[in-house]
Amino acid sequence: MLSRISNTLSWAAIAAVFVFLIMPAFVFAAAKEKILLNFNGTDGGGSEAGLIFDQAGNLYGTAGGGGSYGDGTVFELSPGGNGQWTVTVLHSFDDNGSDGSQPLAPVVFDKSGNLYGTTSLGGIFGGFGWGTVFELSPGQRPVDGNGAAQLQ
Repeated sequence: MLSRISNTLSWAAIAAVFVFLIMPAFVFAAAKEKILLNFNGTDGGGSEAGLIFDQAGNLYGTAGGGGSYGDGTVFELSPGGNGQWTVTVLHSFDDNGSDGSQPLAPVVFDKSGNLYGTTSLGGIFGGFGWGTVFELSPGQRPVDGNGAAQLQ
């Protein structure tokens, strides 16, 4: 009985190795990476969060550093007809005592197209603060002198 269990476990281990280690190598062997954006500091830097798509195929994300004030950005990547992507900074965080700083998580959409997210630092409680929860609304993105949209 013990040898039957041992054989079953051995075959299960071999199957797991194939499914989780060998099979993905075959599936992705022909995959090629394409860089969509090289952050340059003004559009963000140090992105740790995932991206989300809108219905038009644009990507949205956050970068924990960079931007107009060095405190991170919310950005949009729009696909162009030539295969290139264009970055637009929707907001540059400014840890100025009211704004957040260092967004490290992805943003999410609601049904109306508003973007929501969090920052790990900043806010009204002085110093580095405890972070913020923010909303960025479409059509209400006035641009400051640095080309960054302000949160509403």
